[in-house]
Amino acid sequence: MGCLQRLFKCRPGLRTRSAFYGAALSSAVVIAMTTVSYIHTWQLVEERESDHLQQAAASIVAPIELTLNTIIRGTTELSKMTLLDSALVDSNGRDAYLRPFLSEHLLPIAIDYNLVLTDFSGIAIAAKSHLRSYDQLSWFTEIMRQGAPYAGVEERNGRTAFLFAIPILYESTGTYEGALVFETDLIAWLGEPKAPVQWRTEFDHIEYHIGSATISAYDLGQNTGPFISVEIPIKIDQLTELLPVSVHVTISKRAFDRPMANLTRSHFLWGLLAVLIVTLISIWLAKLQTKRIGALAKEARAIAEGKQTFLSLNSGDYGRDEIGGFAQLISSLLIQLRDHQDNLEHQVAHRTAELHISEAALKHAQSLAKIGSFALDISTRRVYGSDEFFHILGISSRNSISLRACLRRVHPDDRHQFIRSWRSTSTGQPLDNTHRVIVADKVKWLNGQYRLNATGDGTTTTYLGTIQDISKRKLAEQALIDSEAYNRGLVQNSKIPLGILDPTSGLFTDCNDATVAVFRCASKEAVIGSTPLTFSPCFQYDGSPSTEAGPEHVALCLKYGDIEFEWQHQGPDGIVWDAEVRLMTFQHLDKTWIQFSLEDITKKRIQDARLQETLVVFNASSQGIMTTDPQGIILSVNPAFCSITGYPADEVVGQNSSILRSGRHDKAFFEQLWLMLDQKGSWEGEIWNRRKNGDSYPQWLSIASVTSDTGQVSEYVSIFSDITDRKRQEEVIWHQANYDALTGLVNRSLMHERLELAMSQARRHQSKVGVLFLDLDGFKLINDTLGHDVGDELLIQVSNRLTTCVREQDTVARLGGDEFTVIINDLHDEDKMGVIADKVVSVLREPFALSGSEYFISGSAGITVFPGDGTTVQTLLRNADIAMYKSKQAGKNCCQFYSQEMQDDAHKRMQLEAAIRTAIKERDFQMFYQPIVDTASGVLTGCEALIRWHHQEHGYMAPGEFIPVAEECGLIIELGEWVLRTALAQLKQWQDEGYRSLRMAINISSLQFSDKNFPGLLRSILSESAVDSRNIVLEMTESMLIDSSEKTEAHMHDIKNTGISYALDDFGTGYSSLSYLKRFPVDIVKIDQRFITDCTSDQSNAQLVKAIVNIAHSLDLHVVAEGVETEQQREFLHSISCDYLQGYLISPAVPPNELQGLLERNADTQPKSGLAEDPEEPTAASFTIVY
Repeated sequence: MGCLQRLFKCRPGLRTRSAFYGAALSSAVVIAMTTVSYIHTWQLVEERESDHLQQAAASIVAPIELTLNTIIRGTTELSKMTLLDSALVDSNGRDAYLRPFLSEHLLPIAIDYNLVLTDFSGIAIAAKSHLRSYDQLSWFTEIMRQGAPYAGVEERNGRTAFLFAIPILYESTGTYEGALVFETDLIAWLGEPKAPVQWRTEFDHIEYHIGSATISAYDLGQNTGPFISVEIPIKIDQLTELLPVSVHVTISKRAFDRPMANLTRSHFLWGLLAVLIVTLISIWLAKLQTKRIGALAKEARAIAEGKQTFLSLNSGDYGRDEIGGFAQLISSLLIQLRDHQDNLEHQVAHRTAELHISEAALKHAQSLAKIGSFALDISTRRVYGSDEFFHILGISSRNSISLRACLRRVHPDDRHQFIRSWRSTSTGQPLDNTHRVIVADKVKWLNGQYRLNATGDGTTTTYLGTIQDISKRKLAEQALIDSEAYNRGLVQNSKIPLGILDPTSGLFTDCNDATVAVFRCASKEAVIGSTPLTFSPCFQYDGSPSTEAGPEHVALCLKYGDIEFEWQHQGPDGIVWDAEVRLMTFQHLDKTWIQFSLEDITKKRIQDARLQETLVVFNASSQGIMTTDPQGIILSVNPAFCSITGYPADEVVGQNSSILRSGRHDKAFFEQLWLMLDQKGSWEGEIWNRRKNGDSYPQWLSIASVTSDTGQVSEYVSIFSDITDRKRQEEVIWHQANYDALTGLVNRSLMHERLELAMSQARRHQSKVGVLFLDLDGFKLINDTLGHDVGDELLIQVSNRLTTCVREQDTVARLGGDEFTVIINDLHDEDKMGVIADKVVSVLREPFALSGSEYFISGSAGITVFPGDGTTVQTLLRNADIAMYKSKQAGKNCCQFYSQEMQDDAHKRMQLEAAIRTAIKERDFQMFYQPIVDTASGVLTGCEALIRWHHQEHGYMAPGEFIPVAEECGLIIELGEWVLRTALAQLKQWQDEGYRSLRMAINISSLQFSDKNFPGLLRSILSESAVDSRNIVLEMTESMLIDSSEKTEAHMHDIKNTGISYALDDFGTGYSSLSYLKRFPVDIVKIDQRFITDCTSDQSNAQLVKAIVNIAHSLDLHVVAEGVETEQQREFLHSISCDYLQGYLISPAVPPNELQGLLERNADTQPKSGLAEDPEEPTAASFTIVY
């Protein structure tokens, strides 16, 4: 045991450590490489098995996902069909076509399913196979609120069903009125999972999951665990959320555990063999490399122990490599060190002897002369001095000190001159310098003698010199100088007028400059030799002559030695002024003299008089007045102060003025107040203080500082008034000027200020500001129909809803009418403005409760963002208005971001508006006519009048380009009147030429039709043109019927009584409510071209067109198909009994002369319908002006 302890305690040698390190490093490398190889191989096997498993699950999921996406896409397309939109709001007659439509519509999938159409509450309206309602399900309520589709799995009546529901938007109100729901049995559809590929026996299990529950499983093997599993969810491309359905595939790990065990054993054995070989090689190399190093270490140990002096190169063979070179170098160094040591020992002994002799001589000389000597070594910048040198500088005895330490003792005022004198010293030339030093916080005067010493080759190496303390001599000299200056300037520099009087002669014998100044003389000579009576008026205050009163005062002074009295003086300029004079006797050269001094008290008398006047004002003022000393202690208050504050004078005098503070102002406010008082001597402003009863109130306060003759502040005077009533009035006026009286929102003026402030803050913080410009859609109709009181209530409710959409730091403003603006401060993400705008538009879609009923409006919004869309308030608002206008054009009830293209469009619109005005004035518009024929016979029975405009720059412009602009700028009424007169004049011409059965209809703008003067204007034009009113049909759009008021409906019936008919244009593209056909006196329905275009290729469109024709005929209405362009379309329309056709297949719109040619070619053709046979009983065929 003792041997083992000694073995572990001993320090291993170089050879052992080298062998150990080499073996350890090589073994670590081998083990690391083996481990990395093993881990990499293991990962490859696991990844291969995982890939197989992923492919298995993916091949099962793919057909399921394909079927689900087909279901989603087919159901979504079906929900967009206008037929379903109309059926939601039209309960009359929908059962006749809705159930067959759902039953016949098949999705391209090979599974059993059901389609259910529900209303907005989830109650089923119609279904493909069986009705089912969803009114109690939370997900149905959520999709109707958000307008987003829903897909999910539901357990119902013992079966698992897959559901997909999509809400249907009713565009007339912008709300969701129902939903289309797809439903199928999930387990019956999926069935038992089948193995899609030929698996090895290791693949064991496949399952279908819904959430954490298994709905179907399939075993492929008999293995037991452990297993590797993978689960893949079933995804739907059109949905962002995953279905709770997944496929779970399992494989046994035993399939690849056995080869990995063999791999582990082989890696371990080969690694162990490699470590053993590397260890043996490391031991052999360490022994070979350390043999010569050991021999060299043995000789070095002998030299260190003194057994030998030099390295013997013959004692061992060190070779010619680095070890041999190292041994040779050590031998050479040993020889050089020995020689150098002997030389140094000799020099040190010689120099030491010389130094002892020099030091003894120097100390003896300095002891006799009491002078300190020193030497400055320029190279080391150290000062070597004698004991007396260090004593003078107050330094403890030492051999040397740094030059920097010496210079720090030189007085700061003398240091620069001292250093410059040293630097200007020439070699061999002595320097005499007197300067001050600071020793122990006391100043000493030193006189120094210095000389720059040079070597034989002219190189300067040292300064030599001496210093001597001359402080006592300097102090004596300065005391003498100060005494003379004091005596000389005592009188001369005094600010008090002083003079010396000879009591015998009464003349001035001397005076100072202050006396010359107060007597207003040019020099001392004008005063000396004169008497005080020279500078006095003839009489004094009491009327006594100055010549008598003056000698009396001198006599009293000589008697008592010191007197004071008031005296009136008069200068050479004749100005009389008051003074307080003091006469005092003193002895000099055995003679009595009188010292004369005075003080001008003219200003003091004036101040006293004014003070009396001020006291009257002080007590009678209606403003509070308070005086304080410089520390804020109250010195006096007036009655008004007591009345305003409630404090009696005896309670506040002597108190600090801080007792009046209300606590509303912070420390910085009072610091700024005192700073202004110190700089300007006054402060004025508004401040809140507290009364005795604790109430805070606003004051208008003025503070002024009063200074003494020395310029120091002696007191402060504060004058204040209570401005409580004025503040209330200002607040009321300010609120009225900056807030909307109806809604309480910020008005245009304050909105501009807040927007400017928000932009300034955004510039400082590198952020953005959002502006939303909102205009209400449909407000005018409610305001005009229900009255201004109801309109005001609607505006109040709108403002309340807008306020809930933004943060407290944001601003909601009403600009006027139905226009609002929202300012979003500190905006960092522009997309957030879109979210806020959508929220604003969304809340306006909700119904408004007005006068006991619900009404619907919407909002159109434009968005701009600072600084991208403008850097001024005017630019941001203008551009937001442009963006709002684009929202109106896009169909209202939406929002749009501003873009430069909008600005360009607005500019073009202004140009177009100006061009329209010019065109109306110069009659640049033209009328074209498109024929309409009987479907069965092909006979031309009427025409549609179309307005055209040949622009000077752009050529012929489509009506859709300029009619909306004319409506918005109010020119449509004038333009519409021109169309009426021109069209009826042309119809009259054709009737006079024999085409008396030809009929024409005119489409009237909603603005024109709602004009109260329109019925009268129409009757006037009919009378002027002498056209039979039964040959005229006015065409209206669905939107006009929806937005119509009672006044509009009355206009329709009034005009209907004249014999004029009505047609509903573009039926199917808008809201298509059948109730409009029953409520309003409509005679004809016109199917829009968009349905006709695809009716021969799209089964859904064909069914819809057929349904419209059947519905119209059931209501005794005629049908005109627009946009007929192919023979196939004509045959289809003929097969479903459509009454009339219009389109390019028949003829495009042509000028009047070309249409007359068509009339002539059809003159011999008789219409089968009798439309042209009896003008007394015209049919419902009608043809419109299209804008």
